[in-house]
Amino acid sequence: MGASCKMASQRCSSILVMEGDEVIGIWTEKDALKHDFSSADNGLVAISKLMSSPVKAIPASMPLEEVSSEFRKDGFRHYLVQDDSGRRLGIISQTDVVLKYSLEYYLVPRSVGSVVHAMSPFLPCDAPLAEAIRLMREHRVDALLVDLSSGRQGIITERDIIKAIAAGKDDPRVADYATQGLVTIEENASLFQAKQRMLEKRIRHIGVVDKDHRVFSIINLENILDGMLNSYLEELRDVVIEQKRELEESMAHLHLAQKVITSTLEGIVVTDADGIIQSCNPAFTEITGYQEREVLGKPAALLASRRHDKAFYASMRKTIREKGYWKGEIWNRKKSGQLYLQQLTISAIRDEKTGRTSHYACMFSDITEAKQDEEMIRHLAFHDPLTGLTNRRLLMDRLERAIVFSVRSKHLFALLFLDLDRFKPINDDFGHLAGDFLLQKMADRLREELRETDTIARVGGDEFVVILTSLGSDRESALGQIRAIAEKIQTRLSAPCSFEGRQLSVSCSMGAVLYPGCVIDAGELLKQADSAMYRAKAAGGGRVCFFEEEKKEPCA
Repeated sequence: MGASCKMASQRCSSILVMEGDEVIGIWTEKDALKHDFSSADNGLVAISKLMSSPVKAIPASMPLEEVSSEFRKDGFRHYLVQDDSGRRLGIISQTDVVLKYSLEYYLVPRSVGSVVHAMSPFLPCDAPLAEAIRLMREHRVDALLVDLSSGRQGIITERDIIKAIAAGKDDPRVADYATQGLVTIEENASLFQAKQRMLEKRIRHIGVVDKDHRVFSIINLENILDGMLNSYLEELRDVVIEQKRELEESMAHLHLAQKVITSTLEGIVVTDADGIIQSCNPAFTEITGYQEREVLGKPAALLASRRHDKAFYASMRKTIREKGYWKGEIWNRKKSGQLYLQQLTISAIRDEKTGRTSHYACMFSDITEAKQDEEMIRHLAFHDPLTGLTNRRLLMDRLERAIVFSVRSKHLFALLFLDLDRFKPINDDFGHLAGDFLLQKMADRLREELRETDTIARVGGDEFVVILTSLGSDRESALGQIRAIAEKIQTRLSAPCSFEGRQLSVSCSMGAVLYPGCVIDAGELLKQADSAMYRAKAAGGGRVCFFEEEKKEPCA
């Protein structure tokens, strides 16, 4: 309890434990989580039982950048600082690094949400402090959210545990030591803003709120340091790519960047001039599944997917010879056999004396998932999300192309405008799920009845448009084809379908227009087909009407 009293009075986060003139350990706020409040002699436990040991010492001359990297690598929060003669100068903590680091501009582009890893546990204010210790140890956090009265939130930290130990009370409660007012920041705010607010309020923890202003997590200065290092490493990765000229001058530059290379999230592999692997970084193993010992001395071709032909690789080698680098997307294969898409940059490293290529540096990342997301976004931009059919935007593009092709080839095409009869009662009586099911079923039936060369689009709630191509150049023959296809569509769509034990049935009113006609505008062509469809609907539904410029042809 004496160590806790000293820490509480000095408001410090750690104390060195000495035996004579020798440092044998360090007692930190994190070590307070080892305290057992249920023990009758909890205040009399020797500090040597709970301290962390051994204490890692670093030289006073070590740059802060390296100190932060050491913290990240070791998982420690405090180091003993010594001068060149081994004399103890003090303790440096992760908090000190955050406060003194001059690379704050790396915090600006990163949001608070980017360093939030999970929801923070909530404690009721009347819970025993022993429960707070249990949760902190279980979730490996240094602070917990506390539910106070009237829906307010507070916070309890490792430092509060130190205060409780120092007080020496039996069975202390969370409410006795929790901070009542929780300072918060929005999750989309920058880490720079979070740090400034924490410095302004003289706090080491800050609550994170979502877009609805609900507190869901806590971040600390350690999280901010992680965010700063991640941004720093991201920029360093870009530097590795952009400074290709410097990498080409000598292998020495590659060795200088080794610490960055081992920390980057992108895979890096270096080969000799013959493509034999000389070295790789941990991210290479993470992405490909190959350990370094499994690939050293092996040709880089062992990663090949066999999806690219000889011409692809010949073009790649030609670009590297002419430009000194190649950048693009390539399919490769992991150790498991799984294919994945890489964003790859290959840079030739030339010997500064001979000018010949001595090595190749390859930097890559797995973009398979990102590419899939991109394809999905592109698909959603041009397709109806419910049925997967072409949407109005893509329909108009296809229609304009069909007009251009028809003018050049003298071939006819047709535009059909379909509207489902009795669809609204189904939606009203059975609900939107039934309506959506029916629309999807109708879309599937249209796909089955029509050719791959035809375009099917959903342009409204229960409205579909079809572009029929390759109808030849004879008008009467084309009209016959249209009538036959329209009859097949109506027969197919009018067949009942079962939904949750109910039989759903609709018919189809259809307007048709044959191109070329008098208009060449895609929008006007669509209006003509729409007009013919409404005439079919007015005639009782379940019919097909053709739009004619000179006369209104009767509905079939």
